[in-house]
Amino acid sequence: MFRDIESRYYQIKLALRQLLDARMTGRKREVNGQQSHAVHGNVIYQVNAGTYIYNMSAAQLADLLERVQVILDDHLLDGGSQNLWALSYVAAEYERGTKQAFTNLSVQSSVYGQQTTLQQLLSSPAYQNQIAAAYVSTYSDWRGLSDAARADLANVISDSIGRGVNPRETAGIISKRLDVSMDRAKNIAQTEQVGALRKAQWLETDWARERLGLNTRLLWISALKPTTRRWHAARHGNTYTTEEVEAFYAVNGNRYRCYCSQIPVIVGDNGKVVNPGLVEKLGQERRQWASSIDFMDKPVIDIATVPIKAGKSVAGIEDWMRGRVSENVVFPAGTDIQAAKTVANTMSEAFTRFNLPPVKKVGDLNLGGLGAFDSSTNSIHIPAITLSEQTWDAISKGALKENYKAAALSKVADAVDSEAITPMLLAMGSLPYSTVQSIRGTVAHEVGHHVYYQKLDVLEALSIEARARGWDLVLSDYAGKNHRELFAESFSLYVAGAKQDRARIYPPILKWLEENDVAELKKGK
Repeated sequence: MFRDIESRYYQIKLALRQLLDARMTGRKREVNGQQSHAVHGNVIYQVNAGTYIYNMSAAQLADLLERVQVILDDHLLDGGSQNLWALSYVAAEYERGTKQAFTNLSVQSSVYGQQTTLQQLLSSPAYQNQIAAAYVSTYSDWRGLSDAARADLANVISDSIGRGVNPRETAGIISKRLDVSMDRAKNIAQTEQVGALRKAQWLETDWARERLGLNTRLLWISALKPTTRRWHAARHGNTYTTEEVEAFYAVNGNRYRCYCSQIPVIVGDNGKVVNPGLVEKLGQERRQWASSIDFMDKPVIDIATVPIKAGKSVAGIEDWMRGRVSENVVFPAGTDIQAAKTVANTMSEAFTRFNLPPVKKVGDLNLGGLGAFDSSTNSIHIPAITLSEQTWDAISKGALKENYKAAALSKVADAVDSEAITPMLLAMGSLPYSTVQSIRGTVAHEVGHHVYYQKLDVLEALSIEARARGWDLVLSDYAGKNHRELFAESFSLYVAGAKQDRARIYPPILKWLEENDVAELKKGK
């Protein structure tokens, strides 16, 4: 289906190019153009304004925009509501899902195999009703896509005519806006196709229970790709009712860009799958995937490790850190040796990777909170409460996470970069108070403040810009406090978070981090 979409958008570009060449005529203005910026879909395009005068009346512009809509509809709504081109793909996935469910249940239950035929399933009224419902939903999605593309291109064309932007630059912007629309089309296609496959599996699971009284559930099969969301992968090998699965996909954008599947299985009276070997195999796959992914609290690289001798006591770790990362180090009384090692390794790694000078002091500076950076004395505050794993266990189980995310979703529509941010926010299971909730994450956060003040001339402008464009909304609740905390949260995520989550960092800040990270530079050689 992706190739079909790409072909259709290519044809749209060709048709629009011919239309614009014929209709957008005028004369070049013999003056120096003015550098200007045009904002379309929250993307800023640099243009030369005032260089062209179009021969076009309001009526001609209206006719041109009508032709644009016709071209979009001809390709995106080809076949109309009764025979839309995309419907064949959705119907094929429904049929494939039904066949898979039939095969799985036939193998597991002789009763099911004797009482059900594939032809009966595909010709049943319930199946046909589901296909009809899918058709309505699919047409609505593509109708909305075509209308949105038309409004977007109308804005580009009208703006270019009003500003006097020459046809060549206008055509370039139109091509880029169509690429944005094509990405949306691919997201719709992926969601519709995989959704149809899943829906067919769910329905046959319920129908088998209702018709034959079989004790059926859905076995979750995750794609276990490097980009798989952790809360999706955690379900791999577990069983759920169809209601539980539908509830999962109804929230937090879980249905978007998800390649997980669910297959019907017959369970015993205890609710467990009859074949325990299969469940154990899937559990092993889940554990192997988890060990291969760079999760929070796992160092990105192991540049510096506390020597064994120094690691025998907290005092030894303090001595090892002095001169390396701080002029003076005094851990709070009762600090666990493993927590001290985590602080030492995190700071040593971050200081080495970003070539940082030592701070004045590391320890409990009586500043309150879970940590702080005192810029007046160039010191890092790490209290006893921060060095307790129980603290982070309690925070990770806090009930406020969803509230933070709901607040972010309510703000994202007004963000300059909402088009880039919204999909990420929807894909997140929750938005935490701090981006990496652990000892390592908090230490990295405070080191981030040290980095910020070392490169204030560059990082202050980037951080203010990032917050103004809304990127604090996909980092954490705390990142929204001010631009300095936004950078510290970005640094914490970069050093102590999962690599696949770095997309949540404002791209110019991420670029700066990568360009100044010794580890990344070594990889590039």
